[in-house]
Amino acid sequence: MSVASLFALHHAGVVAFFRRRLDDDEAAREAAQETFLRALAGRGSLRAEERARAWLFGIARHVLHEIWRARRRCLLPPPPAESVCPESLVRGRELARCLEAALERLPESRREALLMRARDDLDYHVIAERLGWPRAKVKNELHRARVELVDRLD
Repeated sequence: MSVASLFALHHAGVVAFFRRRLDDDEAAREAAQETFLRALAGRGSLRAEERARAWLFGIARHVLHEIWRARRRCLLPPPPAESVCPESLVRGRELARCLEAALERLPESRREALLMRARDDLDYHVIAERLGWPRAKVKNELHRARVELVDRLD
């Protein structure tokens, strides 16, 4: 099924989905647009046409959660400058150096998968598609990467 036919069939429903949850017409239209852009980019991951609606609304749920996370971040006030002591800054920098060194020691493909998940917040399907791995391998490699990092940071 093409993204154009998905759009024709489900655009109104996707906009309504966002409108009910965001209570903002403009934000709902923008979120729907983002959903269809991601559907276009990931159309290769749609395996069964009869699941196209569920697949599309799965993308919509991910977009919604990203919007909610962004809104929560905007509502949190920044910490006051005087609350950050020099000692905690030094510790934070040292921790960042240790983490970077531990990441560098991971095998490249494992590190790449971990960064896609942690930094880019990509789901297993997208990582699998980008790396050309089965979904089960993505889960295994992410688990192994986390275990290796914890061991090295301990």
